[in-house]
Amino acid sequence: MTTLSYDGKFTSAWPDGKDHDDNWAGPGSPPDCIQDDGAMHTNNQSMAAGTAFAISYQSNMAKVTMDNLVVFTVQEQYMAGYKCNVTGSTSSKKVATAQVAKYCEDNKDGCVKGAKQMIAFNRKIFRSRNLVHNIND
Repeated sequence: MTTLSYDGKFTSAWPDGKDHDDNWAGPGSPPDCIQDDGAMHTNNQSMAAGTAFAISYQSNMAKVTMDNLVVFTVQEQYMAGYKCNVTGSTSSKKVATAQVAKYCEDNKDGCVKGAKQMIAFNRKIFRSRNLVHNIND
């Protein structure tokens, strides 16, 4: 069972912890994707695919990289970072090493199995991108 921030009491659906309208968008005309405070990584809430939980066994946030950050929930978009302590674990197993996901719509046998990295497209924070398929959305 996973709980976030005391059953969600101290967080919101938005990374800045505030509540926003469903049509909240960046400033400008047309609206920008990224808010000045980094609170949104898409055009608006209706275009957000969701949030995945990922874990890195690094205490220092500066040492978190694409290679040691492993998605352990669903294949969705990463939107908010949380520093947390894992408590009450009944297992000593760590998550598997993350692999770069691969676009495999026409070749299901070519899909990457097991733990995957989050998908990063055009992200300066990690100084790299791991999405190699051209998507025009």
